[in-house]
Amino acid sequence: MRMKRTGESAGSPKWNQEARGASKLYSQGPVSIPEMITAKELEALLKIDVKTIYNYVHRGLIPYVKIESNIRFLKSEINEWIEARCHSARVISR
Repeated sequence: MRMKRTGESAGSPKWNQEARGASKLYSQGPVSIPEMITAKELEALLKIDVKTIYNYVHRGLIPYVKIESNIRFLKSEINEWIEARCHSARVISR
């Protein structure tokens, strides 16, 4: 919920509308935020250099979340991304 700006009273229609929207959101129970990790944490997890991770982000090869100027990765999406790239060994029959 945004804070009141100077010159905007708590009784103004815009303020009340935003307060009602926020109360609806919170009345549905606690908001679940998925687990996010940093590029440095992803580097340790994947054993891939952080520069390579940022290169993947730049090229659109890896799922990420941008929060202002910060890049974060949803752990669940990274797990799905890894699973989609798993290759099983081929069985060669003779």
